[in-house]
Amino acid sequence: MNENNSIKIDETDVTILRALLKEARTTFTDIAKECKISIAAARARSLRLQKIGIINGAVMQVNPYSLGFDNVCDITMKVAPEKIEEVKKFLTSKPYTGPVLENFGRQNIAVGVLLKSINELNNIMEDIAKCEHVKNVEPLIWIKPVYLDHPENLVIAHHENKNGKNEAVKSLVKYQKRAKLGDLELQIAKILTNDARTPFSAIGKKLKIPTQTVIRKYKKLSESVFTTSTITINLQKLGYKAIAIIFIKIPNKAKEQKIHSEILQIPNVIVAIRHIGIYDMRVLIALEDFDDWFETEKKIKKIEGIKEIDTSFIKAYTKWPLNPFANIFTEENSTKNQMKTIGGTARI
Repeated sequence: MNENNSIKIDETDVTILRALLKEARTTFTDIAKECKISIAAARARSLRLQKIGIINGAVMQVNPYSLGFDNVCDITMKVAPEKIEEVKKFLTSKPYTGPVLENFGRQNIAVGVLLKSINELNNIMEDIAKCEHVKNVEPLIWIKPVYLDHPENLVIAHHENKNGKNEAVKSLVKYQKRAKLGDLELQIAKILTNDARTPFSAIGKKLKIPTQTVIRKYKKLSESVFTTSTITINLQKLGYKAIAIIFIKIPNKAKEQKIHSEILQIPNVIVAIRHIGIYDMRVLIALEDFDDWFETEKKIKKIEGIKEIDTSFIKAYTKWPLNPFANIFTEENSTKNQMKTIGGTARI
């Protein structure tokens, strides 16, 4: 993987990356213990991974349901190539739309929206259909908007995860809870959503409250609002050149969960989203080269129950895992249906 990349990392670096991908707030004491190195060495290695650009952030991923949004939906459509720019201007003028996505299976454009009620969907689709250049408007409703990323599947410097790939079976109890947040919780959530490793003492100082209050509020947020705390990494720095975005059709819905589980056993499947709509699943796979893709495609086609796949490719992410619902806490978007892109090329 590093043959075409000047950055060299060893097994200890890989262990540090996996620990921080699993939990961004992992202490250097715990990292040192797991790596069997000193705390100073753990800190130095982590700082080096930041300096060379492999680690480039830390985020708290958010559960939109907890904040009153019942559904997440990508509204897909077909647009003539020469009219794409005009349609993008039309879509971005709407208060309910997030980024415009391209490379979206057979539908060449989509917009992501957050819905407080599924009843909003028809009105939004009808509004989009008013644009004369938009054809075949179809929704893709996400079945579950949490635990979509699978860093445990990522092969880092040719090291697969020794602790097992599929850590996807996580409790959905907190996903199903609503949260009532005050101004203080919202301010803390906004800070941690964008920088998950911010010290609680620094948050307390900024908000002029005791550190223990921050800790208490953080625990409350972790009960329903925050689903995952993770660093973000530059996949290109790890030697990955592209992401394959695969849209899958599964005729027998009874097999969908089994197929989802089998797909997550394939190395470098880093995102898997189940849908209701014209496609039943969306899978993102990190690729070094086309040989990777050919091998992965064979594995997918061997899975019983898959009828059809549509694939497109984009450049490997420079900052992953994504944080699609980060905008939910910004004041200007607090009452809008906006989300960031996942599994498409955003151009606004």
